[in-house]
Parts: sequence; structure tokens; C-alpha cells
Amino acid sequence: MLWSSTSFPDETGLYLQFADGQSLALTRTWIDEESRAALSDAGRIAPAVKEAAAFQLCDICPKHGSGETCHAIRPVLAGWEVLDRYMSHHAVTAAYYDHETGTTITCQTTMQRALQFISILMLLFYCEVGQKFRRYYFGVHPLMPTDEVVARVFLNMFWACGGDMDRTRALIDEFHQEIATTTRCQLDRIRLFCRSDAIVNALILTQIASEFLAMNAEDILRDRIQAFERTFFA
Repeated sequence: MLWSSTSFPDETGLYLQFADGQSLALTRTWIDEESRAALSDAGRIAPAVKEAAAFQLCDICPKHGSGETCHAIRPVLAGWEVLDRYMSHHAVTAAYYDHETGTTITCQTTMQRALQFISILMLLFYCEVGQKFRRYYFGVHPLMPTDEVVARVFLNMFWACGGDMDRTRALIDEFHQEIATTTRCQLDRIRLFCRSDAIVNALILTQIASEFLAMNAEDILRDRIQAFERTFFA
């Protein structure tokens, strides 16, 4: 049975219930514990994978050359043995619980949509490069449609730049360029040990949001505002 609002752990996270009865709770604490265990167990991540060139830190990472394992891959390392059983099109019940506000968002969706939570964690919370863009995802939850994500991020960037469109566009371009690089590196890493396309496609969806932001964020925002006006003020 899916977690109820009174049975969530005392932590924000994404909770998945699969059709075969398997469930998974993706919280920061669980991810940190399981990823450490995966890295220390040669039976879970083969030494040949860890030694592969694609598994090493990105060239743009400030820790490049340190010998550390990429921090951004940790959310995948923690859950890949379960997630690898399902393909991107498989149905899943996903519940995103925000402990700070006490709110829960639940929906029936596909694996690739649900796992946008992991892609956002990878690229914006764990990644050494992406962390500087984290604040622009204020108000975004991982089950939000792509166009809503783009509109929200654009507004956050516009506000942070004091309403200066030139500065906003420069920030968007920087974000797009660096997310494109880190996404490509993560895709190469994941393909070393994951067979399922679910996590790969989730990363691609996050990259698509970055592409939309760079190309036509203003148009998407205008369309969202017009749809809102038609719904509530028609």
C-alpha cells in the first residue's frame, strides 16, 4: 500500500509504488547511505565500471583530478538495482512529500516522469557545478509538467536578475551550457551499469526543459498566463 500522509518518514522525498508491489522511498538520507554502500561493495558496482573513463569527474568539475567519485551520480547509485527493473514507459504511483510544508503531491505517471526527481537531484543538488543554479528551482516539484518547470525557473531567474532581461538571458545561457555538459557526462556514466532507459530518459527530459528555457521561455510563460486568464477570467 502507498504511504499515507501520516506515515511518511520525517524527511522530504519521492515515494514510488510499482505495479508489482515493490516500493522505494527516495530521500536524501537514504540516497547518501545507499550510495556509500554501493561504492564500497564491489559486488554492486564492478571495479571495471568505477575505473572507466566515463565514470571519472567531468572536466568542468572543480574537483576534477582529485580522484573522488562524482557526487552527482549518487542518487542513481543508491537506487539503480531496483529502478533497473523497470523501463521508462512503465506506470508507477509517485508521491512527492515536502516535509517543510507538510504537503503531498501524488499522481499516476511513467517512470521517466517520476524519475525527474533523481535527475534534478543529480544536476542541481549533488553536482558541484549545478549547485549554483539550485535556487532558481524554488517552487518546482519533481512531478511538475515540463512547461510549468520552464515558466517557474524563468520567473525565478528574472526576479533574481532584478527584472533585467539582458542579465536574465545571460544567466539562462550559462545555465543551459553547463547543464548540457553535466547531463552528457551523467548519461555516459549511467550507461556503464544501467540497462533500463528510465533514468536516461528522465535526464533527457530535464535537459529538454533547459533547451526550452534557452529557446522560448518567454513564449511558454505567455501561454501559461493566457491559459490562466481563460480559465479564471473568461
